[in-house]
Amino acid sequence: MINNKINILCATVSLALISFGAVSGTGVFVDSGQNLGEGAVFSLAVADVDNDGDLDIVFAQVTAGFQVFLNDGSGGFSDSGQVVGINKRTFAVALADFNGNGYVDLVVGNDSGPSNIYFNDGTGIFTDSGQSLGSSDTQALAVGDMDNDGDIDIVAGNFGQYNRVYRNNGTGIFNSSFSLKEPNKSSKTRTQAIAVGDFNGDGRLDVYAGNIDEDTVYMSNEYGQLRTVEKTGGKYHAPGVAVGNINNDSYQDVVTAGWLTYNRVRKGSGLAVSHNVGKPNDYTWGVALGDINGDGYDDLVEANALGNVNKLYFNDGSGTFYGNSQSLGDNNSRAIALADLDGDGDLDIVIGHQDEPASIYFNN
Repeated sequence: MINNKINILCATVSLALISFGAVSGTGVFVDSGQNLGEGAVFSLAVADVDNDGDLDIVFAQVTAGFQVFLNDGSGGFSDSGQVVGINKRTFAVALADFNGNGYVDLVVGNDSGPSNIYFNDGTGIFTDSGQSLGSSDTQALAVGDMDNDGDIDIVAGNFGQYNRVYRNNGTGIFNSSFSLKEPNKSSKTRTQAIAVGDFNGDGRLDVYAGNIDEDTVYMSNEYGQLRTVEKTGGKYHAPGVAVGNINNDSYQDVVTAGWLTYNRVRKGSGLAVSHNVGKPNDYTWGVALGDINGDGYDDLVEANALGNVNKLYFNDGSGTFYGNSQSLGDNNSRAIALADLDGDGDLDIVIGHQDEPASIYFNN
């Protein structure tokens, strides 16, 4: 069975990867009318960064580093005024308490340089820790306790390099790492999305990499070593990955975004493709899972590019998704997340776009 004590926080180039349960909500969404950030959002993360009891948003912007937006408690967001990493092409962002002081810290993945760690002072102000992870071309990030030592580690999904796991020494210093190499293969990966979850039910975190080529699953052993590599078959060009338990069994499942192909639903210990969702010409870039209509099952939302409308799909209870007529804008979207942003007990949606400010939709 799934170890419910596993600490998982993750994000990719596209989205929010954690599956959330909701206690209410109809799954009918209304545009809040808010426009956040400067556009070119390729990743976003949600957490309470200023410790006031509500959820805030951090956007990774390719043209403007990252921006932090603070929640007023009712789902109204304001720019914190921080200008960080302005000269870096930031593709990925993830939030977690790296140094164990109770505050949510930040890691950003950059295309034009190393990834960086920023420590939170407890008020949502982030300061560069001085650490540089890797060289460049990090397209996706996931975080979780990969070696079961009680602190949060980082998994970097890289394009044109090996994916890499950075180990936390317990104080927020990442002074050891190892690469995720496939046996008998010298070529490096072209990863666009990455996620962690317990995919075989052994209580340890594994890694799912969404690639230009066929996706890769790295299974963890008891020492935190990711040695067993499984290939998913097929070249799905997966720029987004979401993890959840869509059929409420003993295994975590995966949904991958499809660019020029269908979104793929993978269930069970072998993560075999169960069924397809959407259309190849939806150009899906990001996906997120969560119970948006309060029936106890994870539903699916997708961020679509090239003028295609963003969509949501309800879960029939068996892990099969069916379409819904709602449209969540057609803004050339790249990132999507589910979270209770207005504090009313149901899951709302935040969507990052390439050419326009981000949007927020409230769940009725």
